[in-house]
Amino acid sequence: MPREITKIGLAVIEGDRLLLVRKKGSDFLILPGGKPERSESDAQTLSRELEEELGCQLVSDQLKFLGTFSDEAAGMPGVRVTIKLYKGGLIGTPIPHAEIESIVWWTRAAHPESSLAPSLRNSILPFLHNLAERDQEQRSRKAARSR
Repeated sequence: MPREITKIGLAVIEGDRLLLVRKKGSDFLILPGGKPERSESDAQTLSRELEEELGCQLVSDQLKFLGTFSDEAAGMPGVRVTIKLYKGGLIGTPIPHAEIESIVWWTRAAHPESSLAPSLRNSILPFLHNLAERDQEQRSRKAARSR
């Protein structure tokens, strides 16, 4: 039976760009966030991890839960990761700290999907893409009604 871990991930989206990070020694891009410590809420986990890893603060009143996604953990054969995904914003400019080696504002057009963690490639990005399309359709309908 595979080992399982839970992580809290934050989707920071600006236009068509998604903020992703690469940990030191890893080939995979992942969402900012991390594992909750004992008795931490998801928001507390994100706040702590964002401060430690990116030097930023979480805009807590914009935090929105999007869903839970499970897949093989990036670069960890035999380990399944469950990501509790939130959408939100940051205060400050993200700069790599602690175990984070680099930050990427990822776009489908500019970056290969092969560099993505399995959970991003297989389920989270398709979900976010569908969510963006639905949001665009709703804005278009609203605009048509207000004319």
